[in-house]
Order: sequence, then structure tokens, then C-alpha cells
Amino acid sequence: MTSSSVEGCTPGECELIIFDLDGTLINSFSDIRRSILVGFDAVSLPWREEFMELVFKGVGLQRFYEESQGESIDLQPERFSAMVKAYREDYSSESENCPYPHAEELLRDLRRLRPDTRLAIATTKPSVMAKHVLKSCKLDTYFDTICGTDDLPHKPNPALLHKVCSDNDKTPAKAIMVGDTDKDIGAAHAAPMTSVGICHGGYSRGDMSALNPSHLVDDLRDLHALLL
Repeated sequence: MTSSSVEGCTPGECELIIFDLDGTLINSFSDIRRSILVGFDAVSLPWREEFMELVFKGVGLQRFYEESQGESIDLQPERFSAMVKAYREDYSSESENCPYPHAEELLRDLRRLRPDTRLAIATTKPSVMAKHVLKSCKLDTYFDTICGTDDLPHKPNPALLHKVCSDNDKTPAKAIMVGDTDKDIGAAHAAPMTSVGICHGGYSRGDMSALNPSHLVDDLRDLHALLL
């Protein structure tokens, strides 16, 4: 585990733990790829296998569209909207979301051993989709707040983290952000709040370390030890 110079609470002192979803608690990479292919096919966009790297980096659908089409979504907003619609319909109906090992154990023990600590989700997914995913994994009841990006700017903009803090009546100085990409760590730095980079998602340990999170863990078992 490493520690950065970002000022904030220690893991034991935090009053709010904010989790990213995809690549952090849920291994959804194959589902996301399949649904993006469905979205691409719906509007006749060409898929290139190098786009799979974007799946692992947690980028939004706009980036996929613009990389494939080579133009801004502003030039054909209806086409982009049709792609998003097809993606979300497929993801909601067909995905077999799989929690990472020890996810439920971690959340259960946090509730049992740290009952006063608030637990939240901050994800690029729309809130309704995030709630669907967590419910399908039987993890939804562990969270006080499940917050999707919706109309807010995407991470690394800190707006989503600020909203989660506000919804839970906590300051960023009393919160921790746990995530697997540069978007998560960047948002935590910008908030600013303590960050935990987890290395079983989209970034290798070396890549994650270079982002300078406050703490670095390999998986949810390590996170369990850090928080409990």
C-alpha cells in the first residue's frame, strides 16, 4: 500500500466510503463490451478491437462513438442517442453482472463493524442502471446512496463526489473514494479527498501507482484489511 500527499481522513477515521462500480465492485467488462457492440450495430458503427482498451479504462459512451465515427456527437446527436438507447436496453436485459471476490463480505463487514460509516456508489452509469446492477448482484441494500452521473459532468470532474458528500451530509475531508481508473483517482484529487486505487480492474498496479492514490490495494481482500 502507498500513501500520497493528498490531505484527508485516514481509512479508520472516514465517515463516508464512496465506491466506483464497474471494475471496482463489479466485473462487468464482458457485459459492457457486448452491449457496446449491440449499440454500434444499431447505428452501423464499425467496431475495432482496440476499443476494448477503452472498456477497461471506464470511459463514457460518447468517447466510443467519437473514436469510431471520427466526429463529435454534436454533428449527429440523434444517431448517438440511438446508440445509447440500444446499449442500455441490452445491458439492462442481458447482463450477468458479477461481483468481484469478497465484495459482499467487505460490504457486510463494513455494515456490521462500522455501522456509523456511510456507504455510497459514484458511477458513470445512470443512477437507475446502477441500482439495477447492484440489485441483480444482491448488493443494493448495503448502500446509503447510489448515485449515477445522470446530468452531472463525468469523473474526473469532482461534481459527482461532491453530490454524494452533500447527500450524506459529509465533507470531502471525511470521505474516501475507492476506484480502479484515473477518472476515480482524479476526481478524488480534485474534490479533494482521500483515494484508494484498486488494481483488479482497468489499471495495472504500476499504472495505478503512477496516479498517486492515497492508498493502493490489489483487490477487495486488501481493501477489507485497509478499512477494517
